Amino acid sequence: MEIKNILRIYHVFLNQSIGQDQYLTLMVILLENLQMLICLRRYFYRDSSNLYKPLITQLQYNICDLLRKSNARNFLEKYAMEHFRIYTNLNHTCPFSGHLYARNFTLDEVSIPPLPLQEYKLSIKFTQTNPSAFLGSVLLYFDATEVYHKKRPHRN
Repeated sequence: MEIKNILRIYHVFLNQSIGQDQYLTLMVILLENLQMLICLRRYFYRDSSNLYKPLITQLQYNICDLLRKSNARNFLEKYAMEHFRIYTNLNHTCPFSGHLYARNFTLDEVSIPPLPLQEYKLSIKFTQTNPSAFLGSVLLYFDATEVYHKKRPHRN
């Protein structure tokens, strides 16, 4: 799949095994250099009418600026930086070129802010400049639930 002659997606995999951590792997080839990469992030919660309502305001990160400076301004930028460092090959500042990947990307209690037990949607949009050059988006649906451990009978 090719997006506006900027990038070509050549591998997408979502592990959906029951009882295991779910993760996403995405690999793309950049057909031209990305001089700037902006990430727009929004959280939504599902209300009693089964509609998703905005949870917090839209968060916008300039990924190039985040990678250029070593310290994050707030805890949400810190979460974003940890994800880039652990799951992607975005280990240098702009321009980006060649192959980019996000491997074994997962959501856990460390990667998102504490949320009440409910159903949520996370929308991540990528643009090259402020929303004029749309590159793609990722929608993640998840439930914040309590950890359940099945009790096993004791052996005598």
